Amino acid sequence: LSLGGEPCELSGKSLALLCYLAVEGETHRARLVDLLWSDGAEDAGRRNLRRELHRLRASPVGPWLEADGERLRLRGGYVLDLHQFQTLLDAGQATQAARLLRGPLLSGLEPPSADGFTEWREQRAAEQVETELSALSAWVGELEGQGRRAAAQELCARMLRLDPLREQTHRQLMTLLYASGERGAALARYRSLEALLRRELGVEPLPQTTALYRQMLQNQMLDERPGLSGTGGDSAGELHAESPPSQPAASALDLPLMGRAEALQTLARSRVVLVTGEAGIGKTRLIREFLGQARTLSLHGAPETAGLPFAGLAALYSRQPELLERLDPGVRRSVQHLLPGHEGEALADGQAALQLALQSALSASLEGGVLVVEDLHWLDAPTLAVVAGLIRQNAGLSRAVLAARSSVYRNPGQVGGRVLLSARTAELESRPELETLLGDLEGSGQLTRLPLRELDEAQVERLIARMSGQDAPLFSRRLYRATAGHPLFLLETLRSLRESGELQTQHGLWQTPYDQGTVDYAEISVPGSVMAIVLSRVTRLGDAARRLLHAAAVGGEVFTVGSLHAVCALSEWEALELLEGAEKAGLICAVPGSSTVSGGGTGPGGFRFGHDLYRHALLSDVGEGRRRLIHRQLARSLEAQLHAAPGGQQIHPAQIAEHYEQAGETAAAWPHWQEAGRRSAQVYAQQAALGYAQRALACLPQSSPDELRAAYALNQTCSELLRHLDDQPGRLQALGRMRGLAHALNDLSLRAEVAARLATYHTEQDDYAEAVRTAQEALHDLGAHLGAELRANLMLEAGAALACQEQFALATAALSPALDLLRGVNPARHANVLYWLGHCAAQQHDWTGALDHYTRSVRGLPPERPTRGRVLTLWRLGQVQAQLGQTSAAEATFRQADADARTLNAGPLRALCLSDLGRRLLQTGQQEEAGELLLEAENCCGQDQEGLDAVAQLRLEVLGQSTERVEAG
Repeated sequence: LSLGGEPCELSGKSLALLCYLAVEGETHRARLVDLLWSDGAEDAGRRNLRRELHRLRASPVGPWLEADGERLRLRGGYVLDLHQFQTLLDAGQATQAARLLRGPLLSGLEPPSADGFTEWREQRAAEQVETELSALSAWVGELEGQGRRAAAQELCARMLRLDPLREQTHRQLMTLLYASGERGAALARYRSLEALLRRELGVEPLPQTTALYRQMLQNQMLDERPGLSGTGGDSAGELHAESPPSQPAASALDLPLMGRAEALQTLARSRVVLVTGEAGIGKTRLIREFLGQARTLSLHGAPETAGLPFAGLAALYSRQPELLERLDPGVRRSVQHLLPGHEGEALADGQAALQLALQSALSASLEGGVLVVEDLHWLDAPTLAVVAGLIRQNAGLSRAVLAARSSVYRNPGQVGGRVLLSARTAELESRPELETLLGDLEGSGQLTRLPLRELDEAQVERLIARMSGQDAPLFSRRLYRATAGHPLFLLETLRSLRESGELQTQHGLWQTPYDQGTVDYAEISVPGSVMAIVLSRVTRLGDAARRLLHAAAVGGEVFTVGSLHAVCALSEWEALELLEGAEKAGLICAVPGSSTVSGGGTGPGGFRFGHDLYRHALLSDVGEGRRRLIHRQLARSLEAQLHAAPGGQQIHPAQIAEHYEQAGETAAAWPHWQEAGRRSAQVYAQQAALGYAQRALACLPQSSPDELRAAYALNQTCSELLRHLDDQPGRLQALGRMRGLAHALNDLSLRAEVAARLATYHTEQDDYAEAVRTAQEALHDLGAHLGAELRANLMLEAGAALACQEQFALATAALSPALDLLRGVNPARHANVLYWLGHCAAQQHDWTGALDHYTRSVRGLPPERPTRGRVLTLWRLGQVQAQLGQTSAAEATFRQADADARTLNAGPLRALCLSDLGRRLLQTGQQEEAGELLLEAENCCGQDQEGLDAVAQLRLEVLGQSTERVEAG
């Protein structure tokens, strides 16, 4: 801390207070009390804060402190290194930003009895670490580019002190050591990381880290080329043994399933299995081998659809529309809402009802078959929730029945009623919510994990013997050292050797040109990675096929001739011939009857890559300029198809937006992000809807008035979604942006609207004084220029906050004129005013007046589409009916309120309704049902304090009546 270049001596809570204001900005006094005087009463804390401020104002920093009622801030103009750091990062100057770093945020600043400040500092520092590491990583790259590897290594060591488990840093350090000639140290770095991860987290290094290690290890082995023993001194004719194994050679170059006997047994014993492992390890092959010809229903996760709500289910029922005929009409309607052509229709049911309907649809579609979910790590969250619900629903099958099917994998007709999942181990780590869900299922015994590993050297030797038709230990050992027993690497290496002519088949046996003179088959050129192998195979297909496959890789997992030929300036006929050639080469495979989610297209079916690694290899081969061009062409093609036949194809606006954004045309992307958000909100996928709205905002230029209005509307959407998701800080930020946009547009109506929304926010946060101030200030400044509805909205918010402060006369004075202004203008708002008038009456024990207001309020809210306001009004109405002795009416009202809350999937509201309903039932002697309602209320109240209190009261009454019954007995 310095003033005018001279050090300013502050310490303890004075320094902590100043630092907090500098970092976080304007802050409420109550927050500062909680931070700096955490262990005392609020009144004492406020006195301490006043004394601290008095000291600061008397110090040289006094002029920098500003107060606005309950809020404190530093006046503008101060320089903060944290802000400079972020500004440089935002400007793309990561290396310059990294040079500002001196150590952890506010290290050593720990004022006494200020646990709140310590927690904030530690949390803020933890949040800062990843950003700092990214900047330091960029600095490492600059030093490496300058040839200053020693300095770069020191910087990596500094990064590892910040986060010892960050694998990206370990990979950077491995690369630096290897490039400096310290190959042993680079390999040792990996092994120490491997031990650290196992010890601290119980996990293996990420696939990219392991791949780097294997590449280094392989290069070292190729450089050393040691002689291998194992077959005696002379290996001439080693592939031409006169006594081949009894098993015949494979007719096609396809790996037999080897070394997976225990895995097959696990699949046989368990009803729900998650098969995990890195890409290409053989997860899909294992599942297919186990299932044989059994009837299956397949869901697929894909990276480009991971954020699209219900994309997995939509693709399933689009691909197999005949499944819809098996469904109950009500369930069928819910499923059809997800399909092309139905996106604009409104769903009458709520989020929970939709999920239950889709779960029922999936269960009915299975008909006793097997549900297979491939690439679970990319499955969209709503589809995942449906699958998890189905697993829990079917968890009742006894283990005794499963044990009776111990040889089930030998009889595919007996494998029904299972759920088999596959996922990449590393990708699961990026989905913590998925890991939590899987952990819950595993902990309750509903799911078994089955990790797959590479083949060991003996298994590779048996595999090659079976494929080649003879024992070939030297050749097998060479392949094992080159591929580490990874099945896909093995297959691609063998294919590459065959295509290059180094591996041939004569009389059913394999041979190479080196058989007569080799010592260890070091003469065989094994590509450095599977990526290089795949690209060499693509190159052999020719430039046009390579261009077409590049476009397919950029386009998505599934593609058609119709979606690609124009992008690559080819005729449909030419494109089809090239794709058929790629199919023969094993790079892609046909998907009959597929509806192309990511690529559109006109053909009835499509293609997908034989393995996702093939697609990644091609993506790594696409230059930036070509990639942007492909994205732009794909976006325009999909957009044209969507406009030509709206809803006729399963093209999601988010995919068009993604292509435009990747092409650098953000102005064309934002309307599609906005539409994607609207569609997601319609199926109650609020988190996805929020993400799309935020991406729309990031792409939207904000220079013209129309663009500013669009930004206002998007921020309004965000604020409502954040309100639903209970992210109150994020919601307040969105409201602040709305206020800024309203002022920038000089639109009085928007200023009034955002003031009303801010007042609502403050009321919901129990800051009633601020809510009243916000609404009344807007009425004072803008009221004369506003229409009746906007004035009434502000009166309503002021009245609601006054009612919460128990200033009922003032509240009624604000609400009554609002009621007149809204009559016949806005039924929902009119009903809201009646609700608050009912609240004022009830709080003053005017039960008749409250009954009248609440009843009229309910009549003004349509029952066919429940809202939170309707649930609350019904709940309050039931309480008033109970007070007036209308027991039957109160019970019916509480039941209706609970039904509406269930439709909304509003757990805390259900807890309130169920608790009051339970108490009414106890009064009429229905103890058993009251006990059942108690259990249900406990399961849905969450952390809502009002709900917890209501449930606790019901629990006491239920226990009290149970005790009385025991004593009477």
